Amino acid sequence: MLTGLNEEPTTTVIVDDDEMVREGFRLLLESRGVKVLGTTGNGRDAIFLVADLRPRLALIDIQLLCCNGIDIAAEIHKQYPSVGLIMLTAHLRQEYVLRSFRVGAKAFVYKGGSPGELDLAIASVAGGLAFISPVVTNDVITDYLNRGSCWHDGEQLTRRDRELLQLIAEGSSNKEIASTLRLSLRTAEKYRCQLTKRLGSRSTADLVMVAIRAGLVDPFKKKAS
Repeated sequence: MLTGLNEEPTTTVIVDDDEMVREGFRLLLESRGVKVLGTTGNGRDAIFLVADLRPRLALIDIQLLCCNGIDIAAEIHKQYPSVGLIMLTAHLRQEYVLRSFRVGAKAFVYKGGSPGELDLAIASVAGGLAFISPVVTNDVITDYLNRGSCWHDGEQLTRRDRELLQLIAEGSSNKEIASTLRLSLRTAEKYRCQLTKRLGSRSTADLVMVAIRAGLVDPFKKKAS
C-alpha cells in the first residue's frame, strides 16, 4: 500500500480527457491503496476539483482536449503548492519534461510504461522526491548526447552568451532580454539568432538544454513569480 506520512493513505485526483484511461488509472491506484478523491476530463474543472478535495497528489495528462495540461498544472501549483503534480503523457518530447518541471511538477510518467512506474512516481512525490519514467529519461539523454556542438560544456560560451542563455532558459521574452542586457530589441533578436546558429540549436528547447548543461539554470527550480 502506498501511504504518506503517519501511514495515512495517499490521496489524489485524476485529470485525463479519456474516460477509459481515467477509470483504468483509478482502478490501478485504488488496488495500490491510493485513495482517488475524484476524476475529471476537463482541465479547467481540475482546478476546482483540487480546491474542493485538497488531495496530496494530482495526476494530469499533458494533452487535454480543452487546454494544455502543463498550463493547468502551473495554475494548480500557483494556488496549491503543496499538491504534488504528476504529469502523464503518451509522447516522448523533452520540452514537455522541461516545461513540466519548470511549472512545479514533481514527476513525469510515460503512459506506455509499466504500472510499477506509476507506483514509483507516487511514492517518490509523496516522499518529496522527483521521478521521470526511464524511457523518457533515456530519450532525453540520447537526444542530449547526439546534439554535437550544441552540448559542449560551458567553456565555449562567452560571458554575454551565458547571460543570454540564462535569460532564455528562464522564459524571458526578447523585449525583456533587451532591457536586462541594455540592448535594443533588434540587437537582442539578432544576438539570439546568431547564438542559436552558432550552437547548432534547432529550437528554444535546445537552448534551454545548453543552459542546463552549462549550469546556468536548475530545471527543477520553479521560476519565481
